[in-house]
Amino acid sequence: MKLLSNNWRSTGSLVSIDDRRREPREDAQGLVRLFTVEHERIVFEGEMRDVSASGFRLEHHHPRVSSGDEYRFESPFSSGIARVMWNRILDDYVETGFLIVSREDQF
Repeated sequence: MKLLSNNWRSTGSLVSIDDRRREPREDAQGLVRLFTVEHERIVFEGEMRDVSASGFRLEHHHPRVSSGDEYRFESPFSSGIARVMWNRILDDYVETGFLIVSREDQF
């Protein structure tokens, strides 16, 4: 599975000086479900935006996600445990970058 990560390109396609990407990103689409690790209770859903070999970027409407939180995820690409690395809260939605900690299935 490929993971999503932060897309620092603005609408003018400028790249941030602080862009620290080590892996190429690919655009991705599909529903991702995130569950609590311990209780298997669904917490929220989001739309995948891009993926890399070790992470993914998700667009969602759940502003209480914090860096360091871990969730079990199910996506069109893979499932496993992912850790929140960063959040960007925008007017209409939240973008979150996840690092995949472990994979259960790779589709």
